[in-house]
Amino acid sequence: MVEYNILLASLNNPAFLNKALQLGRITVKQYFQDKSFYFYSYNRYLEQKWGYQRTLAGLYKFFKVKRFDEYMG
Repeated sequence: MVEYNILLASLNNPAFLNKALQLGRITVKQYFQDKSFYFYSYNRYLEQKWGYQRTLAGLYKFFKVKRFDEYMG
């Protein structure tokens, strides 16, 4: 999940898309297709992150410790 976050952050896709559109390198259709793909990918990342956090919360509740590391240590 960390790698996915780094990839999304490094792409900075909306800024690149805006610049490419202004310079005429891509069409308006391509702009919206790529922007839609970027936001779809970012949404999937957030869903995965939410699921991860929800799972951790369940583990914390199950073990009833402040930190999972304390239990595993």
